[in-house]
Amino acid sequence: MKIYFSLFPFLVLLLSAGQTSGQSASVSGLVADSADQLPLRGAHVKLATPQDSTVQETILNDKGNFLFRNIPGGDYHLTIQFLGYATHSSQLTVKEGQEYQAGTILMGVNATELGLIEVLGKPVPVQIKGDTTEFNAAAYTTPPYSDAEELIKKLPGVEVGADGSVKAQGEEIRKVLVDGKEFFGNDPQIAMKNLPADIIDKIQIIDDQSEQAKFTGFDDGNRIKTMNIVTRPDKRVGQFGRMNASLGNQDRYSAGGNYNYRNGGNRYTVIGMTNNVNQQNFANQDLLGVMGGGGGRGRRNNDFYIGSRNGNTVTNALGVDFNGEWLEDTDISGSYFYNSASNNLDQFTNREYILGKNTNQLNQRESGSESRNFNHRVNLQVEYEIDSMNSISLRPNLSFQDHNSHRTSYSETMLSTGEALNNSRSNNFSDNSGYRFDGGMTFRHRFQKRGRTISMNIDASSNTNRSLSNNNSLNLFYKNGVENRLDTIDQLGNSESGGWGFTSRISYTEPLGEYSRLRTNYSLRNTESSSEREIYDYLVATGQYELLNTDLSNEFLNDYMYHRAGLAYQYSKEKFSVDFGMEYQHAHIENRQVFPEVFDAGRSFSSILPEASLSYEFAERQRLRLSYRTDTDAPSISQLQNVIDNSNPLNIRSGNPDLKQAFAHNFSLRYNSFDRETEQHFFASFSADFSNNRIVNSTFIASGDTTIDGHIVLGKGARFSRPENINGFYALRSHASYGKPIEALKLNVNLNTGLSHTHDVGFLNRESTWSNSYGINQGVSLHSNISENINFGAATNINFNITRNDRQAELDRNYFSQNVSVYGTYIFWKGLRVSTNFNYNYNKGYADGYDERFLLWNASVGKSFLKKENAEIRLSAYDLLNNNTNISRNVTERYIEDSRSNTLQQYFLLSINYHLRSFGSGGEGFRRGGPGGRGGRRSF
Repeated sequence: MKIYFSLFPFLVLLLSAGQTSGQSASVSGLVADSADQLPLRGAHVKLATPQDSTVQETILNDKGNFLFRNIPGGDYHLTIQFLGYATHSSQLTVKEGQEYQAGTILMGVNATELGLIEVLGKPVPVQIKGDTTEFNAAAYTTPPYSDAEELIKKLPGVEVGADGSVKAQGEEIRKVLVDGKEFFGNDPQIAMKNLPADIIDKIQIIDDQSEQAKFTGFDDGNRIKTMNIVTRPDKRVGQFGRMNASLGNQDRYSAGGNYNYRNGGNRYTVIGMTNNVNQQNFANQDLLGVMGGGGGRGRRNNDFYIGSRNGNTVTNALGVDFNGEWLEDTDISGSYFYNSASNNLDQFTNREYILGKNTNQLNQRESGSESRNFNHRVNLQVEYEIDSMNSISLRPNLSFQDHNSHRTSYSETMLSTGEALNNSRSNNFSDNSGYRFDGGMTFRHRFQKRGRTISMNIDASSNTNRSLSNNNSLNLFYKNGVENRLDTIDQLGNSESGGWGFTSRISYTEPLGEYSRLRTNYSLRNTESSSEREIYDYLVATGQYELLNTDLSNEFLNDYMYHRAGLAYQYSKEKFSVDFGMEYQHAHIENRQVFPEVFDAGRSFSSILPEASLSYEFAERQRLRLSYRTDTDAPSISQLQNVIDNSNPLNIRSGNPDLKQAFAHNFSLRYNSFDRETEQHFFASFSADFSNNRIVNSTFIASGDTTIDGHIVLGKGARFSRPENINGFYALRSHASYGKPIEALKLNVNLNTGLSHTHDVGFLNRESTWSNSYGINQGVSLHSNISENINFGAATNINFNITRNDRQAELDRNYFSQNVSVYGTYIFWKGLRVSTNFNYNYNKGYADGYDERFLLWNASVGKSFLKKENAEIRLSAYDLLNNNTNISRNVTERYIEDSRSNTLQQYFLLSINYHLRSFGSGGEGFRRGGPGGRGGRRSF
């Protein structure tokens, strides 16, 4: 009945949609060449408000028609662009319910041409439009056949990490669109590595709102830092791509490519690769577990193409993506992606536990692992406009996964005086498989009265994970430095977990006047999950795993439900907007254990969730935004399940069925400005996060053999952890970025500064602990803007961290790290290309043996050939000095950990690369004067 109840309002709205008599406005027209009146296929048409906020945009099809539906009445700017033609710009006023006919709009060829290059004056590099910072690609030079990443790393305020991750204005890019459309399910690295820089017109960095917020106009706080890559209008009809194959010493190889076909709003892409040089192709949601017990560290959500630094990885991948506008009122997009990755990882870890008055403990671990991961992932999105007043969107996603691993490790624990406490040798394997389905359906309706809307959305998910594992370990414990007790564990585990859930929401907005509106909403969420774990001990007498260990086995069910209702008010006028509101949430958690003992426990929570935001535009290119949000976070079933996990006998874990939901506060302040005369771009932000009932791991370290949960013996120096709720956590962060061109030197200068302070809290040996960490980050980068044939840059990133702990002042730590990178490419004499890059890393303040400095030097030399120089043979050298290493540090309120893992070192590759470019009419940007005249095709 829960599901039926949540679907009822949606079904009522859906059935009533077709009976609505009112109509909102639409705008339509035809775009053609002024000389012969033929349609301009591929032209870009945008409809925007006078404040330059885009309402709708499209790319013209073969017939040259455009149609914007579901337009509220008001004043608009209509802009049409096509390279080689003068931009068309007009103003129009649309009345409610009107079908506005713009007629035939004739575009004339731009009169100012020099050969095949338009002289339009110096391009403006940056523009600020509301929550969007837009960079003009024409203001930045890149070598021929560069990918989008080469262009993006030159943008002010944008940082491209060594692992391929991208940060803009201090925040990680979590979503990348191409011409406003999803690309391979929003994986950022696909667009970065598979789109060529020479087809890009603009790069937009957007604090993107949810689709619901865009529709209602109320900021719900669900913002994602998004990059929209806008392609050149003359490159939207045709095909492009690249292919490469490489062979090297040490049996190294790499091969792959991509093919893209575009025809206006229709887009098709195929990508594939195979290699053993640590180029990986998976996102975090593709992994059932961490590869190799640590090989996944450093990956970001939605990453596709990552240069892994942990272990050695063999990758095979294939992907298909499409975006179609085959039906007049329907947009369909989707993708399929397959990958497999095999990883070999060797890791050394040094961890120091801070115990306060007692002598600290040191734990050292050496481990090796082999793992394989397979994944199939399908994404689909359908946007259907029923009529000018009603629309429906569907977003189903499905993935299948299989992951298996084998790991061996040796660990020893000692006091800081050197006295041995324990050691452990383990040999474990696991085999996991599972699926996940999630999707959403949204219905939206606009009433005839401007500003009055109603919408309903339902998001649902279902997942299952099955695991078979073997835990084999030999554990030796000491007493006063002498061997005291030997434990042997040999167990087979069989577990299955899964669940389903949905969240439904209905929202209604009502105008209160010309500048103010009211929103009311109601949400219902219900998730049910289960976990069953069976552990069997090995019996020597029978040679079988057949004795059920009831202390380690468990069957557990969890049900979480909340009702949430709220009211919000908004006032918006010209450059000023403010909205504030409040929601009331009543949540209930029900836990039920079926085995080994039966018990039920439930608890309810009532919460008041205030929210507010303010936006003010000081001038045309200066904007300030302030927001405050609150939310709750329910514990997961793994955190609630009261079952012992002894897969690591020196670090035993358990869940806690008495956990409460966490309550979080977030404050944020952002300022953005651009000076057109000096071309200076400045961005600053500040955020503060506070948490009540934060869920943290409480750790108990045994000073002698200790029995936990009445059954399990925890040996001396071993650790037992379980989640607990605690108050007092807060985190403060600030970031500023500044960019400016130096015209005399043809350089772009970028400065990035970050400050942070985190007050972390936890439990150690049943006492609350805290640590204060302070971080200072300074980045400086220079990138050339001389020509396509000369490309160079340099960057440094400095991090200084201070950690203060409440246990012992002498254990306070300061550590410093710096990375310096220099790169350069020079193209001369008939396409001969020489490239090199240097990366210098320096660490100080780490544990003994981890304070290292090393220089990583890569270089290549290549020669272009064929008529258009779109093929190249290249010899590349990686890590010429054979110095590459991988070191990291992790600091918590309980311990400081330094780790080192194997990574790919010196190798050489001989490669052949081929680039495809073939665009339709006006393929190089001109309908007239280009090769072949009208309708001619230029390929290279």
